[in-house]
Amino acid sequence: MKAGSMELPPLPSWLQPAAPLLVALLLSGSITSPATPIRVATLNVEFGLGEPGSTSFQATANILERIDADVIALQEMTRADFEGSPSSFSSLATALGYPHAHVATTQRVLDSSLRSAFMSRHPLTSTFNIASPPGALDMVRQIPAIVVDIPGTVADPTILTLHLKCCLDIDDPFRRAVELKRSTDFLTQQGLSAEDNLIILGDFNLIGGDFSYNEIPPGLPRSFITGEDIGFPVNYYTNPAGYFVPWSITAVGSTQLNGSSVTQGSSQLDFILATRSLRSRPYAGEIYNSALDIDNRTGLPKAGSPLPERTSANASDHLAVFADFNLTSRDSLVLRISASEVAESDPNGSAFLTVEIPSPPDQGETVEILLTSSDPGEAVPVTSTLLFTNGQTARTVDISPQLDGLVDGPKEVIFTASSAEFSPATARLVVTDSSSEGYVISNIGQPVVENFENFDGLSSPPLWTVSGGPWRGTDNGAQGIVGLYSFGSDGSLGFLLREEPISATTSFRNDTGTILTALEIAYDFEQWRSFPGERLDAITVEASVAGTPIPLPALTFTTDPPPGAEGPIPDGMTTSLTGRIDEILIPPGEIVELTFTARPGQPF
Repeated sequence: MKAGSMELPPLPSWLQPAAPLLVALLLSGSITSPATPIRVATLNVEFGLGEPGSTSFQATANILERIDADVIALQEMTRADFEGSPSSFSSLATALGYPHAHVATTQRVLDSSLRSAFMSRHPLTSTFNIASPPGALDMVRQIPAIVVDIPGTVADPTILTLHLKCCLDIDDPFRRAVELKRSTDFLTQQGLSAEDNLIILGDFNLIGGDFSYNEIPPGLPRSFITGEDIGFPVNYYTNPAGYFVPWSITAVGSTQLNGSSVTQGSSQLDFILATRSLRSRPYAGEIYNSALDIDNRTGLPKAGSPLPERTSANASDHLAVFADFNLTSRDSLVLRISASEVAESDPNGSAFLTVEIPSPPDQGETVEILLTSSDPGEAVPVTSTLLFTNGQTARTVDISPQLDGLVDGPKEVIFTASSAEFSPATARLVVTDSSSEGYVISNIGQPVVENFENFDGLSSPPLWTVSGGPWRGTDNGAQGIVGLYSFGSDGSLGFLLREEPISATTSFRNDTGTILTALEIAYDFEQWRSFPGERLDAITVEASVAGTPIPLPALTFTTDPPPGAEGPIPDGMTTSLTGRIDEILIPPGEIVELTFTARPGQPF
């Protein structure tokens, strides 16, 4: 009788509770949807920059360099800031590396001295200056606006900076409300909506209380000419969002590092506002105060080292405000991932994708989104399509990881959301090795599969405990030396026996959230070597549920080697076996163990 080596090669372990189950492999990752970052900042410089080299000029330069924004809005610039060659303003822009600028003028406004301006690292595709309409003179200062050409996106932002009328005389809130109407008129003329990338920032001076004017108030300067388009009532709000409701524009919510929202004296005068499209992605704001700037670990990221405590006070009586946004596009999908890092053994659903579309489908219309994975062997969405109906703009889908059972380090997986209507979005995840001591059954309806792909036979496979040894590497049955192997070219768990049996044990945890009442188990038996003599080696399989052993005779295999001399069996001999366990109870979180035991036949 001829004996031979035995193994557990590709082990499709079809674990079924009345229906197949799936092991969860989990991923870690970061968001890489089609988002382009931009940082904006605003600072009222308090009656001008000063001469280059002066304390105020240098403090302002240091603050702006520390904030390191892409676009900077400055208010309360004086005539002197634009005089000379180079001027203080151009010297500041050059020193900080801002080659593009736009400055308000003093035409069709009441204030001929103070102006606002922009500095930008990126080209400006359009520039505007919002002023009193023809026949009127009802604005104190122009409101400059720009469209910035941001690399990497077609969703270029429109940015306005305001420096509204100050103070609390009876006419002052009225004048601020009129100036804000001029801003909203501009947004309407440009056809902008809540879905556009729109930022409004600056010194709003929204002090006092909410008030409604039913007529032109007393106290207006003689030169003030109210535009014919101003209708009553004129409503004054101290919350800047009140003026921009149709555009869903609200403040970012910036604070100092101590939680204070004060930007000047005891008031919050300076704001950064953004549309819903920008606030639908991650964003954050901060009020910069050098007195609280003590390290690079607190608050938003900044350039260089913390500044001296009095730098903000030396620059202005206002504090700078800055914010980070990610630009969106009218025709781009958004794809987010919920978890930054998860082990592959964590349960299915610990990480999920959120797909957002720019606008909901019309009544009776639908939008179909296709979801794909760059490496289905590592992880896939549980569904490959999502259907959006009227009113829906966001949907989520769980990630279904595929456990590889290998200690192979992080693996990158890129998910893509695409449709016929919108530009695609991608999200990148990294598969980390399992932190579990066994496989995880996460989903009813899909098998747990272990194929020992890339197993090198030099140590126990991950998630398995194997007795005996030594491990000898890969082989095709040619060596004939007792030990443990990975037989064949596709990976396997293999044994070449002497007198002692060898066992291989692994476990499966029920993470389905339901009680499992049945399991189906399948594996492939392969024989790669024959020996002379009458010896019948065998593999037996036993399950253990709640400490109770359950033999699985349907999975027992006894060698039946072909006649012939001792030596390798070309390509091996494969037999597929399937067994089933019924009438069991495996509650959520409980473990079932499987032990495969290879026993040498007699005589040895």
